[in-house]
Amino acid sequence: MQTPKERSLGPAGWAVYLGCSWTWCIGMFLPALLIRDLGLSGYVVFAVPNVVGAAAMGWVLRSPESSRRLVEQHRGAAVLFSKVTVLFHEFWLAWLLAWALFTQGWSIWVALGVGATTIAVLSVGLLARGFRGIQFQALATWTVSAALLVTLVVTESVSPNPQDTLQSVPFSTDVLWLLPASVFGFLFCPYLDLTFHRARLSSTTSGESRFVFGMGFGVFFFSMIVLTVLYAGPISALTDRDPATVASVGYWVAAFIALHMFTQFMFTTSVHRKELERKTKTFLGKYTWFEFCSFMAFAFGLFCGLRPDLPTSITSQLDMTSGEIVYRSFLTFYGLIFPTYVYLNVWDIRKRSLRRQTRRSLQVTVAAIVLASPFFFMGFFVRDERFIPAGVAILLAAKLFTGRDDQQAPTAQPA
Repeated sequence: MQTPKERSLGPAGWAVYLGCSWTWCIGMFLPALLIRDLGLSGYVVFAVPNVVGAAAMGWVLRSPESSRRLVEQHRGAAVLFSKVTVLFHEFWLAWLLAWALFTQGWSIWVALGVGATTIAVLSVGLLARGFRGIQFQALATWTVSAALLVTLVVTESVSPNPQDTLQSVPFSTDVLWLLPASVFGFLFCPYLDLTFHRARLSSTTSGESRFVFGMGFGVFFFSMIVLTVLYAGPISALTDRDPATVASVGYWVAAFIALHMFTQFMFTTSVHRKELERKTKTFLGKYTWFEFCSFMAFAFGLFCGLRPDLPTSITSQLDMTSGEIVYRSFLTFYGLIFPTYVYLNVWDIRKRSLRRQTRRSLQVTVAAIVLASPFFFMGFFVRDERFIPAGVAILLAAKLFTGRDDQQAPTAQPA
């Protein structure tokens, strides 16, 4: 990854870029699940570590060279991060489409109209080349979402209203058990995101980096997860195992919410695809393996949307639709696998420096993930959050067994 030299819109443009590149199918959907299960406290436990952890990267990586070195030494993990992110989005989009068009009876013309509008919005970026074009795309994408935010606040056109949704579940100590996993995941995951490194490489000074990441996540991204709260009530109908459940939302508002999700989906997946290395290995002599996996993820999402009750034995036992089970399975990458890799292989926390991945640290990483997995399963699938701290404790203790690394360069002033 080279330092970007193309003309751009400056720090403000990179701040919008970060806000949209981090507005995932997680930020646009997971808060609705947390509000459903844990109420307002569940949303707070998600939002605060998310914003603070992502923004912190602008302070922790104090020079572009630190960012470049991290990507060079952990390129494989960063590429996997982007690939899983794209596949996650494609599954999620197909799941929503199948549910909306077939289960809820939405008109195919609405879907086509939303898709055409999405393409038109993102085409704004074609008016300029390079990173300025990408930033124009980000600005157009965020403007669509911000317009929805204002519309929902002014018209109060979603039922149940946000206040009733947030207060529908009384406070439970279960949310305190969720906190360690939320902090652990959002504190370490950002360092494998190549779009974050793209923005950090473009910030030549520490002050500029802090402005970009602070504004990007404290303002632009935060407004997007506030928007999720406004439609959390209706969108939770997707997670109901009763296919007869219909979201309590107007037709045009539903189309506007779909437009918001589609534009953010297209922007996030496009910037991650841009960062991926081109592979020559193909499937059946024509398609890359990644393209084949993309097709399978989309097809599997359609299946989960059409048959939310399959397999019946599992969906009944976990009290989730098949789509939510797969959705939560993808989340394990960001709550368990990727942050554990960063914690054990990227950072020497005691010396406040970057470290190299070693054979021993990688073995410890695999062992820690395997040992912690049952506790994360009980916490996030069985939804007995009391098991989560034990799983996080295993991951933290694994640091004692990774051994020492000979790289002495501090994060602030890499050699």
